[in-house]
Amino acid sequence: MCGNCRENIHSKVKTSEDHHIINIKDIGKEENKANEKIKISNIKCNTHQHQTCCLFCKDCSKVVCSICITDVHNGHKLQNINEAYESKIKYLNDRQERTKRMLEELELRENDLAEIESDRRLKHNETKQAILAEKETLIETINRRAETFFEKLDTELETIIVSVDCEKSQLVRAKVSLKEKIKITTNALKLKSCVQILENELKSDTQPLPIRTENNYCNSISYFVPASIKEVHLGTLQTYINAHPKTFNVILKVKKNIRTKLPCIHAIATGNDEATWITDSRNGKLQMVIPGNEEVLVIVDIKIVVFSMAIVPSGDLLVATGDSVLKIINSKTAKLTKSIYSAFDKIITAVHLTEENNLILGARSNEIRFAPTGSKVLIVMNLDGEIQTIWEFDRGNKPLFTYPRYITSNKKGNVGIVDWFSDEGNGRVVILSPNGNILNVYDGQPDTKTRQLGGIVSTKADNFIVTDPRTNTLHILNSNGKCVYRFNTLSIGIQSPYYLAFQKSGKLYIGTLNLKQQNLFELTYSGC
Repeated sequence: MCGNCRENIHSKVKTSEDHHIINIKDIGKEENKANEKIKISNIKCNTHQHQTCCLFCKDCSKVVCSICITDVHNGHKLQNINEAYESKIKYLNDRQERTKRMLEELELRENDLAEIESDRRLKHNETKQAILAEKETLIETINRRAETFFEKLDTELETIIVSVDCEKSQLVRAKVSLKEKIKITTNALKLKSCVQILENELKSDTQPLPIRTENNYCNSISYFVPASIKEVHLGTLQTYINAHPKTFNVILKVKKNIRTKLPCIHAIATGNDEATWITDSRNGKLQMVIPGNEEVLVIVDIKIVVFSMAIVPSGDLLVATGDSVLKIINSKTAKLTKSIYSAFDKIITAVHLTEENNLILGARSNEIRFAPTGSKVLIVMNLDGEIQTIWEFDRGNKPLFTYPRYITSNKKGNVGIVDWFSDEGNGRVVILSPNGNILNVYDGQPDTKTRQLGGIVSTKADNFIVTDPRTNTLHILNSNGKCVYRFNTLSIGIQSPYYLAFQKSGKLYIGTLNLKQQNLFELTYSGC
């Protein structure tokens, strides 16, 4: 409205007393947002015009005045309007959030279906091309085989014809000779006197007929025996195993949403009992806690920067604190001392205890963290501190790692390493075989520029799970490091998942970076 309308018309309307008027250019500014909230005072009753509503009837879902209560709503469940309003707003916001998460999940599923269709079409085309190639190969093979048969038959026939022609020539010469004899004999018989006949000299007639050479050709032409199997064995069609990430059925359910005293959780270590260690390395806090239904019970609280940790069989905690020697914290006294586990002149960046109770240390040279120069290694040692092996280079003598930040291993002995390229967590996952050879390198989702790789853990099925807090994704890799599934944690209400740890009982804990008190989740996990 214009200024004249505001002064001469709007201000004279009786019901405009509670209206809040601002300049149209100021709509949406922070200082006016508080005034944009719906006013819930002085609500006029629709039934009794001169009454103000004072309560909300939960049974009828209506705001009511005192007369309404007396006439109709007496005995109904009534609630303060402010409380009812706040409750409804909370419900609507929660519903909106749930709906958004469901929509995101549907969009993910649509993308997954598109990927599946694309993947299947590609596999379909590849299989058809393979069949056509095999068909051509078989046709070529059959043609070559037929040509071999033809060549053999032609050779046999040629041999026979040569033999027959040779014998024919012999027969022709024998016939000429015999005809000559007949002629001579005939002439002898025509002589007139006995003396001439008796005294006529004849050539010897003991010349034999040419010998037949039928062994050279009678049985020398081969005959064709068709194959007894009429169906050519072109091959078989087999189903792809784990052809696409979404063929896995991963089920994650949140059992508990737990409050902690830490703003973020960068690492979790679980042992045989309920006591769990959690740390916030950014704020230099380490705690031993017992997770409850809604919050943790803090048993030990230590101010220390911890980058990685692992519980040894004694129950004590090994911690990497940014130097070359692991510290050890006594689980009973919480006393911090130096351990026997050293990376010599290198800084320990990660520590992991394997199923065989060997320690794997990630370490780097005491230089700039992500510098291309310097040594980055994995050191495998037993619990006595004896080094078993050191992994530093691949078969091409290239460095295996840039900054080995998190480590895990499975029962097969394969080792998964989150290898960072920067402090932002951009990097990759390197999967090594038990002898240190690279099985696979997984770089997350290359098309997602905001990806950030966090903690890594192995499952009972010997697969690996890697967190991606920026995209709220769990990347599930098989034992050899191939991605088989991606799970969006927003679908179960978890934002910014960063670190994972399985309890011996099978519980899965996820710590997050969402800067809220509810940043530790206990889940049930099934699938791969």
